[in-house]
Amino acid sequence: MSMIIRCIEKRPLISVVFLIGLMLLPYLHLVPVSIMEARNFITAREMVTDGNWLLTTMNGMPRYEKPPLPTWLSAIAGYLGGLDNLWAMRLPAVMMIMVISVVVFFFSKALKLSPWLCGINSFITATSFYVTAIIFEAPWDIYTHGFMLMALLYLYYFLYEEKHSFKNILLAGVLGGFSFLSKGPISMYALMLPFLLAFGVNFSFRQYKGKIFGLLASIVLMLVVGGWWYIYVRWQDPETFVAIAQKETSNWGSYNVRPFYYYWSFFAQSGLWTIPALVALIYPYMKKRVSNLQAYRFSLLWTLFSVLLLSLVPEKKTRYLMPVLIPLSINTGFYIEYICRRFSSMKKSERIPVYLNFGLISFAGLVIPLGLIFIEKITNFNFWWVLIFSVFPLMGIIMFRKLIRKEIIGLVYGAIALYVFIFLLLPPLYKNQLLQSRQRMEIFKNMVKEEQLQVFAYGYIPPEAIWFYGDKIPFVENPDDMLTIQMDNFALLTNIDISKEDWTGFFKIEEKTMLDLNNFQGKNNRLISRFYVLHKKVE
Repeated sequence: MSMIIRCIEKRPLISVVFLIGLMLLPYLHLVPVSIMEARNFITAREMVTDGNWLLTTMNGMPRYEKPPLPTWLSAIAGYLGGLDNLWAMRLPAVMMIMVISVVVFFFSKALKLSPWLCGINSFITATSFYVTAIIFEAPWDIYTHGFMLMALLYLYYFLYEEKHSFKNILLAGVLGGFSFLSKGPISMYALMLPFLLAFGVNFSFRQYKGKIFGLLASIVLMLVVGGWWYIYVRWQDPETFVAIAQKETSNWGSYNVRPFYYYWSFFAQSGLWTIPALVALIYPYMKKRVSNLQAYRFSLLWTLFSVLLLSLVPEKKTRYLMPVLIPLSINTGFYIEYICRRFSSMKKSERIPVYLNFGLISFAGLVIPLGLIFIEKITNFNFWWVLIFSVFPLMGIIMFRKLIRKEIIGLVYGAIALYVFIFLLLPPLYKNQLLQSRQRMEIFKNMVKEEQLQVFAYGYIPPEAIWFYGDKIPFVENPDDMLTIQMDNFALLTNIDISKEDWTGFFKIEEKTMLDLNNFQGKNNRLISRFYVLHKKVE
């Protein structure tokens, strides 16, 4: 293991990119498609098939809620790899995680941290729970915050250094504009504004003196690069654009409203690093223990300002905390560095968080196989079970030994390895369950094809159904519109039991089955649609 650690520390950037690829790429196609992913993929598909690259659509209807840059990247990946290829469509988001992790390394380097700590910060970012989860739950977020992080690196160079001012202003403006073109001003508020506040407080607002013009020029460039699409759509389709904009802005103060303290446990979103992240936030404890106090204060203020500003917005969701994890990763790295450097000489009371964090992770390695047996009620063992019963307990034992021997560096890399093994070894066990929804959709498509039926939708059907169907599904707004359909027979997907509707005078209603896109037990009713075939009665 020591040889692997030396190799990682010698080539940290290659190592972190390899780790992310190893963790996510093998089973990228197996993860169930979320509602937001489905919307993104449908829009990407219609960019390629219908040419709607600027006036974006979803299921043939205007879709201006989100800017198009992330969808452009998905569309290009789909065009090259196949529009029904989930692996290809998700690849750009995985690459953005790689970019974020690499940029964290260079940000740490710009803060004059040691090469080892730069690498650790990069690994903490890559293995923070919501940094990974966000690419499936809300793919736009990884792009807007990824591009903004790159912009802030060049903005930092501009503010802190004297050389290459024009280049840094230009790159910060263009990359910040890409962020704006990914999800509007979200990252400017959640990542850039906290960065500027932290920089001003920590390095003194006097640093801005003489650089105000360059800073403003960079921000203006961000707005120009990111804002042209909004102006174009407002010009081409004003009524729809205004209606969607009014709906979106009203949601900020009326939808999913949570109290100010809702984000109090924000550090838990780092997953593997929850306890170290919490301890790293305790300034009175950390200030005499960090290797670079000024850099530590900056990362701490950046993290806290980000949480504070997000808490001021009435609409709150856990995934909105994703940008906080970027400065939090750098901040957590200071504590990881401290325990690796001084664990043997630490007081017993100081060691408690270390024993608790890595003890729990080591224990998890031992009990994961037992937990799976209890949950799955296994009747036969296959190759993957053999690996799980070999790797996880072995990792748990190795980590416990290193904890006893106070080899904290080995523990840190062991925790990262255990996290990677979870992604590598667990998905194959659930491959059949994870593919159930797609198999049901294939059965539905074959039934429709055999009977040569056009599919319509009435009421609500999930975007996931439209995505897996592979084509547009026209919506029927009300029952009277069904009478205008120029077909004797057609298929209908709906969330309504239409057998109870008073349509029998016009149609013979044949209820086929339920189209259930749930992959596991514990049904989400949103993913269940009723499938009918309607036959027009001859007058």
